[in-house]
Amino acid sequence: MRVAQPRSLLFGVGLSLALLCSMASLARAEAEPEVPGSGGLDLADLKAFTEAWARIKEQYVEPVDDRRLLEAALRGMVAELDPHSAWLDRARFEEVQAQATGHYGGLGMRVSPQEAHLRIESLTPGSAAELGGLRAGDRIVAVDGRPVAGLDTDRLSQLLRGEPGSRVRLEIERGPRAERLAMELTRQIIRRDSVHRVDLNDGLMLIGIDSFQQSTPAELDRALAWLDGDPSLRGLILDLRGNPGGMLQSAIAVADRFLDEGLIVRAEGRGPENQEEYVAEAGQFRSDLPMAVLIDGETASAAEIVAAALRDHGRATLIGQTSYGKASVQSIWPLPNGSGIRLTTARYRTPSGQVLEGSGLAPDLPVPVAVDDPLDRELERAIAWLNMQLEANATP
Repeated sequence: MRVAQPRSLLFGVGLSLALLCSMASLARAEAEPEVPGSGGLDLADLKAFTEAWARIKEQYVEPVDDRRLLEAALRGMVAELDPHSAWLDRARFEEVQAQATGHYGGLGMRVSPQEAHLRIESLTPGSAAELGGLRAGDRIVAVDGRPVAGLDTDRLSQLLRGEPGSRVRLEIERGPRAERLAMELTRQIIRRDSVHRVDLNDGLMLIGIDSFQQSTPAELDRALAWLDGDPSLRGLILDLRGNPGGMLQSAIAVADRFLDEGLIVRAEGRGPENQEEYVAEAGQFRSDLPMAVLIDGETASAAEIVAAALRDHGRATLIGQTSYGKASVQSIWPLPNGSGIRLTTARYRTPSGQVLEGSGLAPDLPVPVAVDDPLDRELERAIAWLNMQLEANATP
C-alpha cells in the first residue's frame, strides 16, 4: 500500500520556492526595466514549477527527499548559465575556500589529467603521497573505487582532497607494463606555495606560478627580493604552464610587479556601472632583464590575464602552445545553508582589446606538443631565446 505524502507539506515547500522566485522577479523588475525577450516570469510559470515539484514528490517511482530536489534545482539553475558558473554544495564550497588560501587536506602531489588516468607529475617532499610509496610517473586509474576516466578537473580534485586524517584508496598503474597496485593513504594538511624558483645557471632564473591564490603576490615578492640581490642575474622565465587561474586580484598584482604603467585588464560586467579597468603602478622589477613567459593548453583565466598583459606591453615573449581560452571572471558568495554559488560576473579584454574566450593566447614562439618526450622543449626554447637576446644586446 502506498501512503501519499501530505499535500500540505508538498505544496508548502513548492509554494515557498514559488514565492521566492516571484519575489526575485519582482525585485528585478523594480530594480531595472523589463527588457523585451528577457524571459520574465508570469503566474503560470510559477504554478508550473510548484506543480512539477509536487508531481515529482507524489508520482516518481522512488521517494525523493526535499533536500535532494532543492539541490538539484539550484545546481541545474546555475549550470544553465555557462560552463563556469556553478552551485557549490557545502563540501565543494569549503574546498574552494581552502584552494584560495592554499591550505587544504590532501596528499601533496601534482597531477595532470590524461584521457584514462591521472599522471603524477611530482611529489611534495615528506608528503602523504611520497611517504605512502607513490612515484612520479605513476598513473592513478581509480579513487575510492571510482574510475577517474572522463571526470572533469573539479570532480577529480574533490575525490583526492578531503578532511586531514581521512583515508583514500588509490588504484594505480606503474611502469611500461602497467603493473596494477592498490594503496591506501591518509590525507594531511597541505600548505601549498604557489610560487617556486629554479636557478637555471648562467644567470638565468625561472619563476613558476602554479595558481593565483591569496598568498601569491607576497610569495612572488619574496622570490623577487631574493633575485634582486643577485648581481649575476641576466634573464627571467615566468612559467605559467598548467596554471588554471585563480583570484583575479592576485593575477593583477603579479602583472603589476613587471609593469610600470598601462592597462593590465579590462573587466566588463553587467551594466555601465560595472566596467573596471585595472592599471599598473610604477615600480616594476628589473625592466632591464629580457623575459619569457611559458604557456600551454592548460594556462587559463587569471594566468592568461598575466601573460597577455606582459606580451601586450612588450615586456615578455610568450613561448609554448596556445593557452586554454577562458575570458570570464567568477565571483563566489556563501549561501545561508553552508553551500555557495559561483557566478560569472564579468568578461575581460586584454590590453590590446582581445577577447580570449574559446581561442586563447597564441604564443610568439610556438613549440609543438611532444608526447612522452622526457625533455622540456618549451624551457629549452625559452633559454635559447634569452641567450639570443643577451647576445644581441651585448653586440656593440
